[in-house]
Order: sequence, then structure tokens, then C-alpha cells
Amino acid sequence: MSGGIDWAKHEIALLREYRGKMPDKDVAVLLGRSLHSVRVKARRLGIKAYYVREREWSSDDELMLAETYDLAPCSDLTLLFGRTTQSIRKKAKSMGIRKSDDVLGKWDEYDEEYLRNHYHEMSDEQIGEVLGHQKGGVIGKRKKLGLYKEKHWRYYLRKLCNTRITDKEYNQ
Repeated sequence: MSGGIDWAKHEIALLREYRGKMPDKDVAVLLGRSLHSVRVKARRLGIKAYYVREREWSSDDELMLAETYDLAPCSDLTLLFGRTTQSIRKKAKSMGIRKSDDVLGKWDEYDEEYLRNHYHEMSDEQIGEVLGHQKGGVIGKRKKLGLYKEKHWRYYLRKLCNTRITDKEYNQ
């Protein structure tokens, strides 16, 4: 008995092709599945997660990276280069290539004000969708502005009291 959506043959073929060539989280994005789902299915099918030592970048790859780095997120470039996002970012940094503000999603005053007004009631992902920023960018900006979710304060309260406080106790 399966607990979720059945896997199509083409999804299993992609899982076999890319697992081990890129991190499981990137395979999950490619397949539109959760990280847990990808790992469980791979384990059930006996698909090992092995990583080969990073191969050298050819001059053609370097040229293509210089031309495409600013056009798409690194998660999309993993398919083009068959490398991890970390590998792509590391190479771009060593080549002195940076993404433009348009690709990075520059924050303006309106974006910051929206974040200040909605971070308690909306998830970081939802705010990112509204403003056109990635979830990680929203989290980074929120922390930079000193805007923390309730869970953050509970963590520090637990550390201060040196005890575990349950949600029930916290809400009383």
C-alpha cells in the first residue's frame, strides 16, 4: 500500500539517471517530489547514492557558464552541466562571475515593508511568491531586518530556561 502518489515510469527513469549525479534535493525538485519521497523510492529500488569525485571544468564548460550563469537559477543549471549547485556556484565565484540584481531579486522599500507587515501571518515561501523572491532570499532578508518567527523566540526561551517548553505550556 502506497502512502502517496504513484511513481510514473519516466520518473523512475529520471531517478535512476540523476541520483548520484546531483544531490537528492535537486533530484526532488526535478521530479516535483519531496526529498523524503525521492530517498524512500531510491532505497526501495536499490538505487545507490554515490558521488564521483568532481570532474574538471573544460574550457567549453567555463565559457558556457560565463554565458548562462546570469540567465537562470543554479538549480536549473545543474541539468545543463550535470553538476551540483554548490559546484556551479564555486566555479562561478572562482571565475569572478556574479548574478545581476535582476536575477538575484533586488529588494526595494515596498518589498521590505510588505515583509515587515506579513511575516507573522504568511510563510516565507508565500511571501516569496508574492514578491518574486526565492524562499531563501526571503529568510535572509527577514533575518537581516531582525524579523523572527515565533518559533525563533521559543528556541531562545528554551535555552534561557534550560528546559523544554511544550507548545501547550507556551500558549497558556
